[in-house]
Amino acid sequence: RDKKGKPIRFFGTQIDLTERKKAEERLLEHQSKLKAMASEMLMTEERERQRLAVGLHDEVCQKLVLTKLALESSLQLVSDSKVLASLRIACGAIGETIEQADSLTFKLSNPVLRQLGFVIALEKYLTEEIRQKHGIEYELEGDEQLGTLQDEIKNCLFRVTRELLTNVVKHAQACKVKVSARESQSQIYVRVQDDGVGFKESQAGSKVSQTARFGLFSIREQLEYLGGHLEIDSVPGRGTKATVVVPLTKKAIV
Repeated sequence: RDKKGKPIRFFGTQIDLTERKKAEERLLEHQSKLKAMASEMLMTEERERQRLAVGLHDEVCQKLVLTKLALESSLQLVSDSKVLASLRIACGAIGETIEQADSLTFKLSNPVLRQLGFVIALEKYLTEEIRQKHGIEYELEGDEQLGTLQDEIKNCLFRVTRELLTNVVKHAQACKVKVSARESQSQIYVRVQDDGVGFKESQAGSKVSQTARFGLFSIREQLEYLGGHLEIDSVPGRGTKATVVVPLTKKAIV
């Protein structure tokens, strides 16, 4: 400053952030490309699952059914008790194989999900897998609007909901599970709430099994590709509430 106190020179440091900004832009672009690639991989996987399921049903299952019918017809032509016993065992084994193949077909690519939509496929899964196989009662509230979702959204929602229900079966010791699926304010909400043992969220790492933790990690990864996320609220002795949130864009509805 001069004698009157006016500044006559300044001292400072200038940092050129151009390269840093460019690096950040390149990183964002790279992340965007990775998400696009991951999304395309999921779609490719789903198409391959569908191709395998159709082949398994139309070729393998149909041939097994015809073979079983032929063996059953042969039973009437055989009088030897030992041969009859062997044929009946063979028919039973083929019948079990047909059931297993049908189940595998359903797991590879759910035809109900593909043809009738998310809510109806979810109700079928809850009835056959949760209630009938595991004895857990369920309550379902579904929005019919979700029946017109784009395949990518629909498949992802079904996969992550199925994973959450699998966790309920394996870890919650629940008697009942409530599932709701709705659309609100341009977002899709799918909630799975059980009346099981629950856990302290601060102790999730130690209380939840490694398999369950991996399942939750997988769910979060899949949702991230769609710009969604998973919220978990659990209290010991009062069950667990898991909420899937996915943004609903115009192209998400067909």
